Amino acid sequence: MTMKTDIVKKFTDEYKSQLHIYGDFAKTVGFILETLLGDNEFRYQIVSYRQKEIGSLQNKITDDKELQKLKKVAAIDDLAGCRVIFYIDSDIERFENHIYKEFDVIKRNLKYSEDEYNALHLIVKFNEDRLNLTEYAKFSGLKCEIQLTTILYHAWSEMAHDIIYKPKKELSDFDKQAFASLEKQFTDVMKNHIKEAQRTFDHISRETEKIKQGKQIFDTKFLNTIIHSESNNELYENLKLLYKYIEEFGDKTPKELDIISIMKSVLKKSKSLKIEPIKTMLGSLRGHSYSDVADACLDILNQLRYFHTEKVFGLLIILSLDREPEVKKKALEVLSSLSKYNLHTLKKISYHPQLLILGKIGKWSKKHLIEGVEPVVKIAEQLLSPSFEGHSMKDYETFVLQFGALRVDDNLKEIREKTIVILEKLYLLAKELKQKRKIIQVLQEATQLPQKGDYGKDMENMILGNTNTLINYYISVVPGADNEIIKDIEKQICWFVRRFSREKLPRIKELQFLIASNTEYEMFRTFVGYDFIEDLDWEKAEEERKKKIQGFIDGISEESYNNWERKILSVIKNYSLLEDRGEFQYFNIFLNELAQQKPKIAYKLLTEKEIELEPFLIHLVAGIWKSRSKKCAKDLISKWIDEGEHLPICACIFDYVEEIDKALLDKIFKEAKKVKDRDIQNNTFNNIIQSIVRNYPKHKNTKNLFIDTIKELTKNENWWWVNNVWYR
Repeated sequence: MTMKTDIVKKFTDEYKSQLHIYGDFAKTVGFILETLLGDNEFRYQIVSYRQKEIGSLQNKITDDKELQKLKKVAAIDDLAGCRVIFYIDSDIERFENHIYKEFDVIKRNLKYSEDEYNALHLIVKFNEDRLNLTEYAKFSGLKCEIQLTTILYHAWSEMAHDIIYKPKKELSDFDKQAFASLEKQFTDVMKNHIKEAQRTFDHISRETEKIKQGKQIFDTKFLNTIIHSESNNELYENLKLLYKYIEEFGDKTPKELDIISIMKSVLKKSKSLKIEPIKTMLGSLRGHSYSDVADACLDILNQLRYFHTEKVFGLLIILSLDREPEVKKKALEVLSSLSKYNLHTLKKISYHPQLLILGKIGKWSKKHLIEGVEPVVKIAEQLLSPSFEGHSMKDYETFVLQFGALRVDDNLKEIREKTIVILEKLYLLAKELKQKRKIIQVLQEATQLPQKGDYGKDMENMILGNTNTLINYYISVVPGADNEIIKDIEKQICWFVRRFSREKLPRIKELQFLIASNTEYEMFRTFVGYDFIEDLDWEKAEEERKKKIQGFIDGISEESYNNWERKILSVIKNYSLLEDRGEFQYFNIFLNELAQQKPKIAYKLLTEKEIELEPFLIHLVAGIWKSRSKKCAKDLISKWIDEGEHLPICACIFDYVEEIDKALLDKIFKEAKKVKDRDIQNNTFNNIIQSIVRNYPKHKNTKNLFIDTIKELTKNENWWWVNNVWYR
């Protein structure tokens, strides 16, 4: 006998004595698997079990050199075996989790192939808790192979075993080429048909489950559960679940329920509920607030905007006026989305949402209109757009964005004309400069041609007509408008002329003349803003402005002082309301030059109108410092220090004039240490640092002050001085 034969006989004899135990073990594992499947409501075709046949074991050991190295037959993994055949692939992964909980899994082998057998093989043992029970103790040390596969893969495997692998040697020897062709056809069935069918089954199963769950979500019982939630945490989670299925299926709410009314009830209830922490195993997390609940509601409203346009619009308007900034911002975004020209919506319902919105706003009272100025302006931005947007999926990897010019018809013309009328009316009702400027800026949208896509003469003619409508309106507005408004209109005029020839704009010259004849605005235009009219490069434009500034300074005298004081204050009357204060650079130059050339007049202006001119004091004081009246500037700074006034400005002066009065700077430092307002104190200290850094080569005696100032900033945990020094 050979060594191999000895090993086979040894293992066979050993296995024969344990055959009945392996049979019981496989049957027991099979019973446990059936119980797990039933308890967890799995759909499956069959559970089978077996102990390995004697002949099968002999063949396995004979063919496998690795098995021949084992010392005991019990070391072989598959003497006991179970197979579970499912209908869909995804159930295998779900069931695997239950096996890991019930058994000790010692090996995992995923047999995955595009054109061969597919299954998951797990080698398991009973865990200690089960082996401690009397009826399972006899199975200690035994292993079982659990095979998890689908009915399609199983059928292919059985056919492959009987038709291909068993007769392979005999038939291949007879006609190798013909058999190889059949074998390839068989693997192609797996690759091109079985695999695809299995994926389709899985997809259908998933979609069916979604529909089942969706039916439950849109059930009257669940929707009423949302309203009766006891906390914002519960409200939020239920709303997110509802959103998930609305996103998937659209609105499937029962006819007897009004989903928008449900949203209103939810929002009302949420406001009355307190924030409760979310308890987890790792500790408590911050609970959801009214803002979170409103955010979830707004996600739902965005999905429903074309299902219940009128009701969604009404609720969005309410939320766009909410006290919570986050809620207000999100509501405005959804309103913008509702008003936008969407390619797919245009194909289905044309301009219905836009016309409906305009119809509702057109019925508002003056009070309602001015209260809703922000949402109306947000909506108008979209309604005046000449373009549509859209997107589509060519396949699961390709996302296509689409843009183009809108088709001009009577509906589009009506939308634009009504929007312009509403904005013109709103401008007259608005009291705040910020609101008026925003309205003027949005009106400009009516004069924009599409940036992408082909468009014809009908689009150009429509835009030209809208532009001329605005020019006529601006002629009526300019005489009583603030300088900032006139500046915005003048910027638009520049683009009107560039976009269309003057011949196509009959009243453009009249509007330009009206603006040019406004002497107060002409001065404002010199002092404020950037160059946008003259065809000049920036250096030439700067030269022209400085010439005009010098002309103004030459005209200022004791006799004309009162008139000039009024003019100067008119330039800055809206300064605190503006966002871009960098536009006042030439006004700063004017004040500084006025102070250098005519310090007495500047000093008088500064002291009499100190409060109104506070943002510009540094330019006046620095100008006086550089004039022949330097002592006046020093005395004024000293007075401010004694009074604890304008300390950041006092500290910044030395940076501006590029020299230091050490005694004054020391005095500023000492006074700043007494200040209780932390912001003023930090600003003053940082300005001291800047002044020292600017002048250090000429004033090295400020070194100790530099160190002391840094110490004070460090106490305040303020390190901005690092940035200031770095950029210097």
